[in-house]
Amino acid sequence: MPYVKNASGFYPADILVPKEEYLPEWCVPPVDQHTSEPEFWDSLKEAAGSRPSTLDLVLPEAYLGTAREEEALRRISHYMKSYLENGCFREIKNSLIRIEREQSTGLFRRGLLGAIDLEKYDFDPDKKAAIRATEETVPSRLPPRIRIRETASVELPHILVLYNDPLFLLQEAADKTLARIGAVPLYDFRLPVCGHRIRGTVIPGEQAGEIMNTLDRLLEGSFLAVGDGNHSLAAAKALYEMKKKDPSASERELALSRYALVELVSCQDEAMPFEPIHRIVSASISEIQKHAEASNGEYEYRFALLDENHETSLLIRSDRDILPVAVLQEFLDRTGWKVDYIHDEDTLRVLSKSGRGTGVLLPGLDRGMLFPTVEKIGVLPRKTFSLGRAEDKRFYLEGRRISER
Repeated sequence: MPYVKNASGFYPADILVPKEEYLPEWCVPPVDQHTSEPEFWDSLKEAAGSRPSTLDLVLPEAYLGTAREEEALRRISHYMKSYLENGCFREIKNSLIRIEREQSTGLFRRGLLGAIDLEKYDFDPDKKAAIRATEETVPSRLPPRIRIRETASVELPHILVLYNDPLFLLQEAADKTLARIGAVPLYDFRLPVCGHRIRGTVIPGEQAGEIMNTLDRLLEGSFLAVGDGNHSLAAAKALYEMKKKDPSASERELALSRYALVELVSCQDEAMPFEPIHRIVSASISEIQKHAEASNGEYEYRFALLDENHETSLLIRSDRDILPVAVLQEFLDRTGWKVDYIHDEDTLRVLSKSGRGTGVLLPGLDRGMLFPTVEKIGVLPRKTFSLGRAEDKRFYLEGRRISER
């Protein structure tokens, strides 16, 4: 296998990159954004027209539970095969890609694109795996992703995996390696939708020894934490475990499905803000407040509520001193109301004022608390935090073969 042997569970990979003539229109935001705005995704499709686009290869969550879901599932594997057969990709063998991604703040997030070993990853918080989920996995969100991956020949990740590196030793090792090999960018352009710049530079696997050794040292007594794309990675793990039990699965098929392409980023990178994920609820302000009156306990948690005409507060009492998002999520889970997760405050305000539901604003998470909290309690409540605003996310760009089909 073309992977460097190391102890971290993160490896160079055979990476598929679209040919230059398909950029930047090829790229679209991750599917777990704009979940209450199907019109956003429709506008992307209209803008792409007949040009190759990753929108043909993914299923926006805004389509889940609608006729658009089945339509998307039918076309995804077809387009994957078509794009491979028609030479839309070039393959970069046994390499990492250093990613420099401009954020809405104007700062550049720096990451490393490579593959993680799913044998070292588990979303079960009791397993204490070397690569762990940071938030609760919602079982209902896995089947559509598993269905896509079952028939897929290519994976296109928006997964960001975090490592703990207060001294930025891994970024320093990557900088030294790039300077030593005299690398030049593989691509450098501005993404559609947000207009932010992204630059990618290849680091061949045989030149990545200092990077791998540094990562191994960082992970002594620590772990890797999935920051974005928890459910996509959980689906990859679930399908791999299914294939391991399939006697008809070939050795090559198992080897391909054992790994998942991710971008590795520093938890301490200030270019990557930790943003709260807000809620929009299918109940009125008065209904929510009335339901909260039944809560009791010595600890008080306050949240802002928004609708078409008002902005007021919500008080929930609890007998536990826990994260505010955990208190709110437990409260909402008991109600039976429909809840959607909104990544930007501006978007939440627009949706609330347009009558889509009642918005609930949440506070942010201190990045310094992420690793200690995950170590202590296992996983955070689902949709606790977001790594930047919607336009700061990892857009679909590079891919990797996951099947011989």
